[in-house]
Amino acid sequence: MINDSLKKLLNSADYFDNIRILEIIDYYDGPKIFTFLTQSNDYFLAYFCDNSEECIWWLYVPINKYLLKKIKENKITIKSFFELSHVSYLVKKKYDGTIVETKEYLYDEIMQSDELMDYIPNDDVYLDKLEEGIIIKTVNLNALS
Repeated sequence: MINDSLKKLLNSADYFDNIRILEIIDYYDGPKIFTFLTQSNDYFLAYFCDNSEECIWWLYVPINKYLLKKIKENKITIKSFFELSHVSYLVKKKYDGTIVETKEYLYDEIMQSDELMDYIPNDDVYLDKLEEGIIIKTVNLNALS
């Protein structure tokens, strides 16, 4: 269970400042799905949701090597990935990278929200087979759990 001080940190805009992108998994007119590390070396997957003239919305999902491998090998659907992760963070960012808002959602809350469900693909959608991700920075992924 997450203690209150950690929950406060995760929900603060500062937590997701200065992320380090590790691998771009899906790209179309910009990254749509990528992995990153936070300043405290927590491992996340970013999933593009929507954009406007002022902002872009992402779902940031805590991830580990096992889940990343399963989604990249098309062994689980994108929707199942969110379910297995249990929690996601809807992050609203300006195009200059400034975070406007961060909200934590449990999987059940996402499933009950019409707005958030618009971002999550149907049950049968898998990540397309990948030739190879675009590696931005090589890190020791063996150190990640």
